[in-house]
Amino acid sequence: MDARYVKIETPAFGGDYIEAGRLWIGDALVVPYGADANWTIGTHERGSVDESAGLEVYPSAKPRGRELRLSFTALDESWAFGVPEDGGTTVTDVPSFQDLHTHVGAIGEVIAMPRTDWIWPRRIGIYGRLSDDSLSIRHVAGPVYSTSMRVIEER
Repeated sequence: MDARYVKIETPAFGGDYIEAGRLWIGDALVVPYGADANWTIGTHERGSVDESAGLEVYPSAKPRGRELRLSFTALDESWAFGVPEDGGTTVTDVPSFQDLHTHVGAIGEVIAMPRTDWIWPRRIGIYGRLSDDSLSIRHVAGPVYSTSMRVIEER
């Protein structure tokens, strides 16, 4: 039997029905201030246009997906690399962009959204994979770093 929905009832919620599109159980990198304000969401076209020998053009359609581009500027060492902000000498296993790049890479799954403090996560949240060009951290100046990522939706 193929299950499409899961009903969760707990005493904590008084047995009320709670709807969730998917249940994600795993590590998370939640930047409290979210991505920079210049994030972009668009369509990722997987199809192409083919042309016959007689110059007739026809589409080779494939399902389209969404693409989310995010940038994070003015990251400190804690968010970029997991280094303690207090100048400590040890690095603990805390969520950071370097951990995200190392553990997820371009083949692991991610759920990404620019902000979580408003009602739009359902429209702008993407389940997908990072592009290859999303796996770097740039040094800006002093203890300031930046990174950007492109998340391509999959189904």
